[in-house]
This record gives sequence, C-alpha cells and structure tokens, in this order.
Amino acid sequence: MNKLVITILSCIITASGFAQSPDKMSYQAVIRNSSNKLVANTAVGMRISILQTLATGTAVYVETQKPTTNLNGLASIEIGSGTVVSGTFATIDWSKGPYFIKTETDPAGGTSYTITGTSQLLSVPYALYAKKAANGFSGNYNDLTNKPAIPTKVSELSNDKGYISKFTEKDSSVTNEIQSLSVRNDTIFLSKNGGFVVLPKSNPSSNSVTANGSYYFESTTGTLKANDSAIIKYSSSYAIPYYKEYSFIIPKDGLIKNLIATPTRNDVATGSTVTITILINNKPTALSVSFTNSDGFNIKSNTTSSISVKQGDFIAIQYKSKGSAAPGTNFQAKVELAPNAPNNEFAHYIGELYGGGIVVSVWKDTSGAEHGLVASLKDLSSGTAWSNIKDTLIGTSAQSNWDGQANTKAIITQKGHKFSAAQMCDTFTSNGYSDWYLPSVLELSDCFKSAFIINNILGINGFGNIVYWSSTEYNYQAVRYTNFSIGNGTDSKDRNYYRVRAFRKY
Repeated sequence: MNKLVITILSCIITASGFAQSPDKMSYQAVIRNSSNKLVANTAVGMRISILQTLATGTAVYVETQKPTTNLNGLASIEIGSGTVVSGTFATIDWSKGPYFIKTETDPAGGTSYTITGTSQLLSVPYALYAKKAANGFSGNYNDLTNKPAIPTKVSELSNDKGYISKFTEKDSSVTNEIQSLSVRNDTIFLSKNGGFVVLPKSNPSSNSVTANGSYYFESTTGTLKANDSAIIKYSSSYAIPYYKEYSFIIPKDGLIKNLIATPTRNDVATGSTVTITILINNKPTALSVSFTNSDGFNIKSNTTSSISVKQGDFIAIQYKSKGSAAPGTNFQAKVELAPNAPNNEFAHYIGELYGGGIVVSVWKDTSGAEHGLVASLKDLSSGTAWSNIKDTLIGTSAQSNWDGQANTKAIITQKGHKFSAAQMCDTFTSNGYSDWYLPSVLELSDCFKSAFIINNILGINGFGNIVYWSSTEYNYQAVRYTNFSIGNGTDSKDRNYYRVRAFRKY
C-alpha cells in the first residue's frame, strides 16, 4: 500500500468562483508518496468532509472528487462541485462553527482511501456567511432610511474643519512652483534645479543568435563595430576607483548564463585591479571577474549561477578600475542570454537538500522528464589513493567523461582490485539511497559551476579550494580530477591522495 504525504497549499474562495457561485471553496494540496516523490500526472480519488464542532465531529457535508495531479504533484479541487454523498454545501451555517475539513485520498483513483488528514477551517470559509447577514446593507445610499441630504457646498457643512475654503499665496506668485521637463541628447532635465536623469543606451537587437535561440551580447575590438556592448578604455590618469558602463535592453525573457572576459590589448598596471561585472537594472550580480597585472591576457569566466531576466530589463557590462590601468588597455566581455526557462518548470532546484544529499544540477531529457545530479553532504575521504592498482590501464569502460556510474563499475570490477575511491562511493548509503558512485570529470565540472550556491548552503562541508578525484581514467598512469579553485586537471594514479565525494542521479 502506498503511503501518501499531502501538503495543503490553500483553502480559499476564488474570486471567479465567488462571482458565479459563492457556495464553493478552492482547495489545493501537493501529494507525495512514502519516498517523498511527487505523485505527478495521476488521477487520485478524494473524499472531502466538513465536520462541525470537533475534528471528530459530525459531518455536515460529504462529497467525492477525482482530480488529476499536475507535473508538480499538485491536486486542485473546488469543494462544493463534487459528487455529493450527504448534506448540502450551500446550506451550511458557518456561524455555528468551529468547522474542520477532513480529506481522504486514494492514489489509485478509486475509493480505497489510504490517508486521512483533518485541519480546522479558520477565517476564510466564514466569508460565505457574509452574504447571509440578516441586516446587510446593499451599498445603495438610496436604500437607507432617514438619510440626510448630501451637502453640495462647504458652507452647508455643520463642521467644516479640515476643508480649505480659501487660501493665501505666501510668496504672492501662483506660478513659481510650476516645473517643466526638457530633453537634451540622452538626458532628461527638471527645471528649477530639480535634477536630471540619464537614459540608458538602448540596443535591443543582437547579431549573434545561436541555433538554440540564445543571444550573445559581446564587445568587440572597435567600438564602431559593436552591436551589443562597448570597449571602455582606461587611462593611467585615473588614480581613484572609476567605472563606465554600457547598457542595452533585454529583448526577451530568459536567463543570463555566463560572463566571459579577457584583456585584448596591453595589460593591467602593477598594483591595479580591473573588475568586469554584469549589472541588471543597475544592480550588480554574482557574475563578476577581476584582473590584476599578473593575469596577463588570460581569459576569465564566471558561470557559477544563472540570473532570470525579463524583456525590457536593462543589462550593463561594467568595467571598474581600482588604482590605475596601463594606457590603452582594452577589455572584451561576452554575456549569454539563454532561451526562457521559467523556474517552476522543475520540481527540484540547485542547492535543495534532496535524495540523500544536495542537488548540484538539474536538466530535462528530450521527452521532458526531469533529471538531477546529487552530491553527498560530506566528503567520504579527506585524502585517498584512486585505486590499489597502479600503472594498469582499465580502458574505455572507465574513461567516460560524463558517465561516472559506468566508470565506477569498471574500476571496482578490475582484476586485482581491493580498494579504491570508487569503492568508497559504491558502498556508501545515505537516507536510504545506495546508488552512489564516483563522479565523472564532467559531473564534477557541473558541480564546480554550482559551487557558489552549494558552499553557501553547506558551509565547512562545501567544496573548498581543494582537489577531488573523478572516475574518468585518462591513460594507464593518469586520472582526471577537479580542483575547485581553478577547474579540471590530470594527475598520476599513484602519486597523490585526493578527496572523495559521492554522487548519484535521480
């Protein structure tokens, strides 16, 4: 028998329902099974009872319904619209409460109800009683008896305090408070020292749309050629923090996915820092990279988070110099605007404590089914050898860049195997889940992209600036690993001892 968990979201009178029939209530609940998985896209049987006085009191109304849950396990019904078992919902006297609502659910869609929940109805349902108030006022002034005449002049009021019947202009001018707006180039001015506002530069189109609908807003080496951004040149004459920015309008709803930047000419002066940041509606985001003189012409990227944006939002690439920069130093920046992906499409999210660990990645396959990558909440080892077998090639069965589960199986079934990082993960269990494995190099890389979120949640148990083994064999002597301070790398199987973190998929 399936044990269900119901989370009540709401029990309210809908506006549309009230206009058509005030004797109904909308009711929503999220239904999960005993493994805490959503009961999605499933017809379920429900019996709803309204109990009077006590949670075990007499049922004044009972009905049954058969709603179908949505992708997120949400069942929505309208009490008063089901198949009546007993009583009449419209005749319930809400003034004789308290009342309780009792729900019984059959996940198979029948009448074998396997879970029962009862909760008290508080203030919301008693709005139904308002329409039956014995001495209600229609709202029409003409329906009142002994109604007084409505004054049409201030002088007719019996008490005119608080009403202005005359005024005196203190400075003898009735026009000097009037201000006017004017526009010059990209600036709006308010007269009489009222200040001004500079309008953002607008460039809503992009000449760099990819096949999947993404947009790339990219600066170029010459401002005359820029369509989406602009190069800002810095001069050594600026000895204090200084920045300029270029803004444009977001052409469609979507997600800002990454920032990639690099110096394109000369270098940052010694002792200086140049920071490139993405701003949305003039507010800095987590997408930011910084350069110092030691960076030379290295490309830097920030893909640790995605930022939801709406059509009409302003995006700015901000270049900020602290100290001074070498004369003529240019920086190039590129931002990807991915196709729209509303947050509510996914049942789970990065950073959610779920599936025995923490979610580090979510995606959907071509059929629309959701999948995710879960990392254990702690390291399984602070330092261990990759395997007891040295300098022996396993082969292609352990060399997948993306399938850590297949790699793990190949490692622990190798002839002569006694212990390994993969075996630690394979024998690990957490919260009833036992399908853990040593992640592939790309699975670790995906986790690296989410490290900002993960580390803020897990704290000292997060992924610090340390190295983790992957399950991806490189050759007979070397294995891929991920350094969470710089990214991926390759190292000897028998030379180093790295950390181990278990992963699983749902």
